[in-house]
Amino acid sequence: MYAVVGATFIPTIIVSLLCLCGVLYGVDVFKGGAVDLAFDEESSPLDGAPARAAYFLAGLFCFVIFIKPLGFVLAAVFSGVAIARSFGAAVGLRSLLICSGISILFWVLFDFLLSVDLGPMFPLSLK
Repeated sequence: MYAVVGATFIPTIIVSLLCLCGVLYGVDVFKGGAVDLAFDEESSPLDGAPARAAYFLAGLFCFVIFIKPLGFVLAAVFSGVAIARSFGAAVGLRSLLICSGISILFWVLFDFLLSVDLGPMFPLSLK
């Protein structure tokens, strides 16, 4: 007799560890820890480290919270826009289009080519 490991076991472990790393990173940033490491002596860290970390963490949690009600693509777009904002990109049409293209590409890649079910593309998908 052997234990059956479902399709969600390993992803749950990985996401849990990544969330733990994200929370520890967030605590370090809000305590004033260095978030930017510049190897060039003439470079300096970017301003607004707590705000950038907040956007990054919001993007991660946004994906986790919205994947079931909104589907993979919309959750990934909102997450991608927030993470892009944490790296200094403006929230606008360009970010939305780039994140939409990337998320649709990944959904198609995983769902059709690799046969990995990522859930519905959109909340009202017929698939």
